[in-house]
Amino acid sequence: MTTNSPIDMLRAEHRVIERALDLLLALTRADELDVDAGRDAVAFLRGFADELHHGKEEHRLFPLLEERGLPRHAGPLAVMLHEHEQGRGAIAAMDAALDAGDATAFKRAAEGYVALLRDHIAKEDGVLFPMADSMLDDPTRARLTDEFAQVNQELGKRGAELRERVEALAEAMNLPPTAASSHGGMCGFGGCGGH
Repeated sequence: MTTNSPIDMLRAEHRVIERALDLLLALTRADELDVDAGRDAVAFLRGFADELHHGKEEHRLFPLLEERGLPRHAGPLAVMLHEHEQGRGAIAAMDAALDAGDATAFKRAAEGYVALLRDHIAKEDGVLFPMADSMLDDPTRARLTDEFAQVNQELGKRGAELRERVEALAEAMNLPPTAASSHGGMCGFGGCGGH
């Protein structure tokens, strides 16, 4: 997938995150807690959803929107930042549950995280991203695309390994392929961006 829009890159990353959320839910429905698979899924979500994707938003996109008049401590940016923090808390709770081998606590934390992220993605795709797209001029879009591509390159090998493990787990659990998984749409770690 090739794109010149940083907002399209972020949207494509959402599809990848949704694939990992499907895997996480499948893990909560298994008869027994698969600690290794849980660790792999949580590692991917921490690395891809939080460090890479939310990192791009927090350190690159949101400051640009703030410069253009969107307040950081109220409205959409404040909500997104708060939800990023809630997600980090849920990831920590999943880690703690896996360490303890507590299937009930893992299920509770995982289901909460999935609900949070699905709602968060819907808000970004439906509200924040269209707003952001209208606030960015072409030179800023080009600069942001280059910055995103640089972040992707810096995290490339580690992310590719995480992505491959998530896809292998999803296949092992017979999850149907998605557009993101079947067309190599794993933006963020070696995919997308046209570079």
